[in-house]
Amino acid sequence: SAMFRARGVTASLGTRMGGWSVGYAMGYQNRKYQVSAIGGQSQLSGTTDETYFASLNASRPVGQSGSFGTSIYGNYYVPALAADGTVGVGANAYYGQELFRGLSLNVAAGVDTYKRENFDTEVTASGLIGLRYGF
Repeated sequence: SAMFRARGVTASLGTRMGGWSVGYAMGYQNRKYQVSAIGGQSQLSGTTDETYFASLNASRPVGQSGSFGTSIYGNYYVPALAADGTVGVGANAYYGQELFRGLSLNVAAGVDTYKRENFDTEVTASGLIGLRYGF
């Protein structure tokens, strides 16, 4: 069996700017693997992986009962057993509108991509249209 010890730091800040609610975050995480000397995962013992990340998000009211928001992020991951890292970036946006008391319409779209050295870039697009009722 395997386990790891994680250490890291995250800094974040939220503020209001001209009608927008804005948030920023960045951080770092380090995981050191601790594995039994016997078993199939012994090559992980003492290895570490690292992740660096940052994000920015903003949202604002639209009209009397709507809201719009967007976010972007980026990260860099250095795996324990490989020399090359992976870079990931993405952006997402949403619009929400209350239709009636408790019933809202939500629309969202996003694009996410990652690139690992010596491999093709992967790009994923996503979309959502939904109704939500809360009582």
